[in-house]
This record gives sequence, C-alpha cells and structure tokens, in this order.
Amino acid sequence: MSTKTQRSRTAIDEQRSTTFMVDPLKLVIVGHDTKHKQGEHPLWQERALEPVDESLAQNIALVGFQSVIQVRVDGDKYEVVAGRRRVKAARRANEIREEQAQDSGEEVIPVKVECKIVRGTNLHHVGLMISENANRKDVEPLQMAQDLQAFINMGATEQMAASAAGKTIPALRQFLKLLDLDQQVQSAVSGGNLSVTAAIQLAAFGREEQVAELAKIQSGEVGSTVADVGARARAKRSGDEVTKAPGKRLITKLLDSEEGKRALGAADGVQVVRWMLGELSARNIKGLVDAIRLVSGKSDK
Repeated sequence: MSTKTQRSRTAIDEQRSTTFMVDPLKLVIVGHDTKHKQGEHPLWQERALEPVDESLAQNIALVGFQSVIQVRVDGDKYEVVAGRRRVKAARRANEIREEQAQDSGEEVIPVKVECKIVRGTNLHHVGLMISENANRKDVEPLQMAQDLQAFINMGATEQMAASAAGKTIPALRQFLKLLDLDQQVQSAVSGGNLSVTAAIQLAAFGREEQVAELAKIQSGEVGSTVADVGARARAKRSGDEVTKAPGKRLITKLLDSEEGKRALGAADGVQVVRWMLGELSARNIKGLVDAIRLVSGKSDK
C-alpha cells in the first residue's frame, strides 16, 4: 500500500471513528514527549513521568499490542488521552524486538498501537483519563485525589468527578480529604503504613495534631484501625473522651453474663446503640464498666 493510500485510509478511519494502527513513536504523551509541566496542559498527568513497565513491554514484544488506546487530534499530531503506560511499553517492545532480531538475524516486525480518536472538550478528555486510572489498582490514592481536585478546578461538577472515579458524591468528598492531610501523613499513606480510610479520619485534626496522632500510631501508643482513629476524631469534634465500638466478642460475653444483661437492660436503648456504634463511652451507662471488667478484664471501653 502506497503512503498516499495509507494516509487516505487513515483519514477515512478517523472520520468513521473506527480504530487505526500507529507507530507508538508518532503518538504524543504530554509531559513525557513535551516540556509541559503540571497545570500547563489539560492532558498532563504525573503518571506520564513513571518509568516504563518492563514486564508489560516484554509481553507486548511477545504477543503484540492487545488493546485500544484513546487519542485526540491536535493538528497533525495524536495526543494520548488514555493509555500512556501502554504506549511507553509499546515503544520499549520495539526496542526489545530489534535486540532479539540482531541476535537471531530475523526481520524486525514493529509493534503498532491500535488507537481510537475521542472528541470533546478538555473536561471530557480529563474525565476519560481519570476513569481509566480509577480502574487500576496501582494508582496512588493521593495522585487520584489530586487528579480529581484538578478536574473539579477545571470546572467539572462533583457529579462528573464522582462518576469518573466510580464513587458517590459523599464518597468523593471523603476521598478528597486526603488533600487536607499533612505531608507526613500523606507519606505514611503512600508508603502503605496507614490506610486511606484511617488517614481520612485524621483530617478532623489540625495539621500539627495529625502529625502527633501519626506518631502515636507509629509508636503503638494508639490503634491505627479506622475504628480507632475514627473514635479519636469523633472525640475531637465532640469534646468527649475517646471511645470506640466494642467488638462482637465483648458484646456476646456481656449478654451471657448477669452483670452485663443487668447493665444493658437498665440503660436507655438509644445509649446502648450509641455505645455499640462507638459514639458513647461505657462510663455513660451505669454499671457497664464494672460488667466489662468482670467479663474481659478491660475497664476502659
């Protein structure tokens, strides 16, 4: 097929919105192939700066490109909207094939990337980027939160951002609290030393208090579970003493004991429910602390 015929075929494919094959080096990854920095281009994303996924490159070199990426037209260029990691891996796959061909003397069959053009506004394209990353397990939660906030700053509604991330609006608002955390707490999340859900609870504290709470967690002075941190956050907001939800085993022991049944039976039902949810200290229910001490030897519930 002549070059002119190939161009005509590509143009027809684009108009029909079908997929077409492109040399990965002819695709533009903003921030990787360009000098744009954060905030200078709508398609800039920190993931573009990550190293090539060598295992993916090896797989593509072996079996070829097995997916379709999304691109947008910018004059005579195709900018990658979704599929940066795969495009970089495809480039590396061609290097691998060339290395293998040198050893074997066989002809090099270059890998080409299958593309589909997506048209729309910058918001639409950024939403596609976020949606793709939301389905990946290796995306840093903080990076996703930053991408979502940038999306909203561009003019996206909370509903658009929530839909792109596969979250409800309340869940989105909670998730974005990661950006309200001190850098030390964020680093603990990135390093896998503190769960995202527990870290979000720390957003109720001032930044200095967040660092102090983190130090207590790391020293083992206090617990790091969502229930533990949530209890301290609720206590912070209400001014009450720290409490947390009792475990199922403790509740069962109380219900099996005369002292426990007496204390829970005599208490107001709402108070009992609040204690079981971790919203009320056992000290607010007469006789409950003594009952807990008897069944478990723990008096601070």
